[in-house]
Amino acid sequence: MEELDIESGTGQPLQEAKKSSAAWKIAKTVGATAFSGMEYAGEVLASVLGITTPRYALYLDDAIEYQKMIKEQQQCDLAERQGALLRQALANAPFPREHEVLDIPRAVE
Repeated sequence: MEELDIESGTGQPLQEAKKSSAAWKIAKTVGATAFSGMEYAGEVLASVLGITTPRYALYLDDAIEYQKMIKEQQQCDLAERQGALLRQALANAPFPREHEVLDIPRAVE
């Protein structure tokens, strides 16, 4: 009398079920390995051909760099204008300048 594979529910004889599961595991391993190899080869090929980078990446990078440069220039211009206003305000200030001498009365002893 043959043993039946009751756990899998197929009702096949146990030895045939073991053989088919072993064959399935081998086929699964070979297929997964082949797929991984093809995926890696595809990534390498895409990288070599340059199709993994965006088409306009260089233009976008240049635009971002240009925007940063403009922002820095605006900040420098603002600092220069503020400095000029401060110098003008100090020049028109009522307090004495360094070269002027104040006549402060001294107490006589």
